[in-house]
Amino acid sequence: MNIVGKVNLEVPFQFKEVDIDLSEDLARRYVGEIPTIFINGKKAFKYKVDEAEFRKQVRKEIIKAGISKLYSKKEHFS
Repeated sequence: MNIVGKVNLEVPFQFKEVDIDLSEDLARRYVGEIPTIFINGKKAFKYKVDEAEFRKQVRKEIIKAGISKLYSKKEHFS
């Protein structure tokens, strides 16, 4: 099991794996940068993924998303 799958078992999140070989544009853009990991649209890792750092960044994004939901609900009911 890869690091993304392992962390996903501990901290559930949605992810999408993209095979860059299916797209000439992506293959050109990311040649030599495998793996490249984006978290919420921002490049977070390339070449090597540190499991502890990946877990930390995923948790941070989950917390930020939860806080954003709370604020949007608060504004909706104000």
